[in-house]
Amino acid sequence: MPSLVVTQLHIYPLKSAKGLALETMRLDVMGPQFDRRWMVVDNNRKFITQRQFLRMCLISDRFGRSR
Repeated sequence: MPSLVVTQLHIYPLKSAKGLALETMRLDVMGPQFDRRWMVVDNNRKFITQRQFLRMCLISDRFGRSR
Protein backbone atom coordinates (compact mmCIF):
# COMPACT_ATOMS: atom_id res chain seq x y z
CA MET A 1 0.00 0.00 0.00
CA PRO A 2 1.50 3.40 -0.95
CA SER A 3 2.08 5.92 1.83
CA LEU A 4 0.01 9.11 1.99
CA VAL A 5 1.53 12.57 2.03
CA VAL A 6 -0.27 15.70 3.29
CA THR A 7 0.65 18.60 1.01
CA GLN A 8 -1.73 21.31 2.27
CA LEU A 9 -3.76 22.07 5.38
CA HIS A 10 -6.77 24.42 5.41
CA ILE A 11 -9.46 25.34 7.89
CA TYR A 12 -12.64 27.32 7.34
CA PRO A 13 -13.46 29.04 10.66
CA LEU A 14 -16.53 30.77 9.20
CA LYS A 15 -18.73 28.32 7.32
CA SER A 16 -18.87 29.18 3.58
CA ALA A 17 -16.16 31.86 3.82
CA LYS A 18 -12.62 31.81 2.46
CA GLY A 19 -10.35 29.22 4.06
CA LEU A 20 -7.03 29.69 5.82
CA ALA A 21 -3.90 27.82 4.82
CA LEU A 22 -1.97 26.42 7.77
CA GLU A 23 1.49 24.98 8.23
CA THR A 24 0.40 22.96 11.27
CA MET A 25 -2.99 21.95 12.57
CA ARG A 26 -4.27 21.07 16.02
CA LEU A 27 -7.07 18.60 16.46
CA ASP A 28 -9.64 18.49 19.24
CA VAL A 29 -12.70 16.34 19.90
CA MET A 30 -14.59 18.15 17.09
CA GLY A 31 -11.84 17.71 14.48
CA PRO A 32 -9.46 20.41 13.23
CA GLN A 33 -9.39 23.17 15.84
CA PHE A 34 -11.48 26.24 14.84
CA ASP A 35 -12.74 24.62 11.60
CA ARG A 36 -16.32 25.64 10.78
CA ARG A 37 -17.10 26.77 14.31
CA TRP A 38 -18.98 29.93 13.28
CA MET A 39 -21.65 30.70 10.68
CA VAL A 40 -23.60 33.66 9.35
CA VAL A 41 -27.31 33.62 10.14
CA ASP A 42 -30.20 35.72 8.89
CA ASN A 43 -32.81 37.53 10.97
CA ASN A 44 -34.70 34.26 11.41
CA ARG A 45 -31.56 32.58 12.79
CA LYS A 46 -31.29 30.39 9.69
CA PHE A 47 -27.73 29.90 8.48
CA ILE A 48 -26.79 31.13 5.03
CA THR A 49 -24.17 29.63 2.73
CA GLN A 50 -22.39 30.16 -0.56
CA ARG A 51 -25.17 28.23 -2.27
CA GLN A 52 -27.39 31.23 -1.64
CA PHE A 53 -24.77 34.00 -1.70
CA LEU A 54 -21.81 33.09 -3.91
CA ARG A 55 -19.83 36.15 -2.82
CA MET A 56 -19.42 34.67 0.66
CA CYS A 57 -16.31 32.95 -0.71
CA LEU A 58 -14.70 36.41 -0.72
CA ILE A 59 -15.09 36.85 3.04
CA SER A 60 -11.76 36.45 4.79
CA ASP A 61 -10.62 37.05 8.33
CA ARG A 62 -7.55 37.74 10.38
CA PHE A 63 -8.09 34.72 12.54
CA GLY A 64 -5.07 34.22 14.76
CA ARG A 65 -3.02 36.80 12.91
CA SER A 66 -1.76 40.08 14.31
CA ARG A 67 -2.03 43.33 12.39
